[in-house]
Amino acid sequence: MKLYTRTGDQGYTDLAGGCRARKNSPRIICCGDIDELNTVLGLANTSCTDSRIAEYVIRIQKDLLRVAGQIANPDLLRVKLQTDISLRDMETMIDGIMEQLPSVTGFAIPGGCETTARLQHARAVCRRVERSMIDLEEKESIDPSIKCYVNRLADLLYALALWADKLADISTRGWEK
Repeated sequence: MKLYTRTGDQGYTDLAGGCRARKNSPRIICCGDIDELNTVLGLANTSCTDSRIAEYVIRIQKDLLRVAGQIANPDLLRVKLQTDISLRDMETMIDGIMEQLPSVTGFAIPGGCETTARLQHARAVCRRVERSMIDLEEKESIDPSIKCYVNRLADLLYALALWADKLADISTRGWEK
């Protein structure tokens, strides 16, 4: 199989289900943002020394492939998203992590250990995914659980970043006005 097809040279790409879309359409932008998030998470995992955080990240990456697959297929936009990590699971993870941490006042300044910086980068990309989903939703109906998943995921990535600092024995730097 050849990697290139030349079918995208005119600015269109194939979607799951057989239709074509412009490469700058809200659907393709959203899929690209999800792909970037998954890649940034892969990079975060390369610096991760804690197996619990690494396992969470891998589970998230697998879920993001499901999310992207659903966004890429117009026939699935109204189908309920099935993920490995449910919203309830994410909330339980977030609560469990935050209970172990000293409270952070104000905003956490991204940085700390390398894993924290990379997870904070992933959180910022996740927020862009959320914005691109809203752009897509303005044109087509999507399953609301996808937006909920991505919104909660950004919170989970924030908690994981703070946890990575704690595990590295680094105090998270907070910013206040």
